[in-house]
Amino acid sequence: HRPMLQPPNASGEGESKAGEGGVEASPPRSRRPSFAEALTGEAGASMRPSQVVMGARKSTISMATEEDGRAQWGSKVEFILTLVGYAVGLGNVWRFPYLAFSNGGGSFLFPYVIILFALGMPLFAFEIWTGQRFRLGSVAVWGALEPRLAGLGWSSTILSALVMLYYNFVIAVTLFYFAMSFQSPLPWDYERSNGTVTQDASRYFQDDVMDMSSSINTTGIIVPHLVICLIATWLLIYAIIYKGVETAGKVVYFTALFPYVVLFILLIRGVTLPGAWKGLKFFLVPDFTKLASAQTWLAAANQIFYSLGVGWSSLIAFGSFNPKSNDFIRDATIVPLVNAATSLFAGICVFSIAGYLAHKRGVDVESLELDGPGLAFEVYPAALAEMEAAPLFSVLFFLMLLCLGIDSGFAMAETVVTSVVDGNLFPNTDKRYIIIGVCIFGFLGGLLFTTQSGIYWLALFDSYTGAVTILLISLGQLWVIGYRYGFENFLNDAETFTGRKLSPYWRYTWMYIAPGTLVILVGAGLYSFSLPPNDGLFCLAPLVDDDHDDDDVNDDDGCGGRDVTWASQLGACGAILAMLPTLYFLALPPERKGPMSEQLLHPPPAGVMNP
Repeated sequence: HRPMLQPPNASGEGESKAGEGGVEASPPRSRRPSFAEALTGEAGASMRPSQVVMGARKSTISMATEEDGRAQWGSKVEFILTLVGYAVGLGNVWRFPYLAFSNGGGSFLFPYVIILFALGMPLFAFEIWTGQRFRLGSVAVWGALEPRLAGLGWSSTILSALVMLYYNFVIAVTLFYFAMSFQSPLPWDYERSNGTVTQDASRYFQDDVMDMSSSINTTGIIVPHLVICLIATWLLIYAIIYKGVETAGKVVYFTALFPYVVLFILLIRGVTLPGAWKGLKFFLVPDFTKLASAQTWLAAANQIFYSLGVGWSSLIAFGSFNPKSNDFIRDATIVPLVNAATSLFAGICVFSIAGYLAHKRGVDVESLELDGPGLAFEVYPAALAEMEAAPLFSVLFFLMLLCLGIDSGFAMAETVVTSVVDGNLFPNTDKRYIIIGVCIFGFLGGLLFTTQSGIYWLALFDSYTGAVTILLISLGQLWVIGYRYGFENFLNDAETFTGRKLSPYWRYTWMYIAPGTLVILVGAGLYSFSLPPNDGLFCLAPLVDDDHDDDDVNDDDGCGGRDVTWASQLGACGAILAMLPTLYFLALPPERKGPMSEQLLHPPPAGVMNP
């Protein structure tokens, strides 16, 4: 811990100096420490260069390189790799293939690509430029325009906190598999008297790892080894957030690039397996009848938001550490395309192996159970057990999942921490205590998933958290900039500071296409709440036979014995609860002004770059 330094001109003293373009800067004025200063516990232009952890990566940020004293990224490469690491995660290897499987394989790719260009790339650029232009985090920038508009930032913070709970539990399960991979034969590669390894991998996941109960109705006991792995995960996240400043910058090069090496190895192995063509055909050949389903388009939009991190606060914070002249358009083009390419790359790996498993079992690919966590922890281990040097491939695969998951995992934890700090919820509280508090909250909340019914709660959280709320958040952000600041001002600022002419693509997507698409998707999402729920998510799949050992629970309490529709209703209520801060913001009269409204709502004339 370092003492807070006195910000320059905090007392109102100092000399005004000429800004860029010959325009005299405004007189020095008293100000509170900036967002970056709150993060690091430091302020002022006289500070030595320091390192700060922000979001999904540990990155070197040179302090006080702008006249406002705010920190900046150490290099352009680190910023790009940070965005790639934030965007590319478990969602690409686990969630994207599962959603593609559930929505017709190749037919899912069509709406995915459409929404990528209609929403994903424009909103990614929008959030980066918002943070870069105003140099404030998510909670601060909306609260600066109007104090009650901070509801936008708090909605995304609530979502980050909820996703953080189950996402980091998935990392804990990955850590368990990683530890179990250092033995030969692999523990899920049992005697093959039943003629299939897939059955054994599934049984290992259900019985040995999760010790699953029959349904969400039966909580059962807390599974000890899952608690140990959860503790280890949160200790790791705490160390990355708190101690990562000492090793920042270097790790990003490994954790951003290593997953691609492993995926390439698995791709080569997967496409050479017998029957791989069955899975590739299912993944790449579309079933156009699925395009008539609104659920397919909602699933594609949800995956875009989930994977790119749009609407989750972090992108605005990332952008706020850029100089205003940074070419954010190039960043917003490279990263979403890399993210989409990674999803397609991972999809080819997954479905080639799925085709092999279908070939081994003598069934169609559609008959496989590629559902949520089962994709990474049932299908993949079964395929890995069939490979030469199975323990080596298993270690590499789960190390890859750890690299992919831990970045986004502590990004969400850091988002919650920085929102609490930036929102000044606990004034005069050292940031390290806030970090400890968030980690304790994450661990205690994650204990729900370590119970025997934890896998069903994971499915509940993943299905309903952010489904509609994240769309409303993005719609609200566009509304604030469009009708309070003005899209023309926003666009002129971008062209003035970056020195490049924006193409009509960005202008029309920000002003018309993205808002219109969001309105349609929000309506479809709200309508989906009225549809019959998928209760199959909350009870044991019919894999388990009479030999299933379930001494601690009563199978009569499963889907066949009790109604589990309450779980879907609870999930819908949770989604609505997360919407409340955003809905509260949308109900505000537009003429209200906050303490910084005059500064932010009245930009300098075109061609004048007033910092």
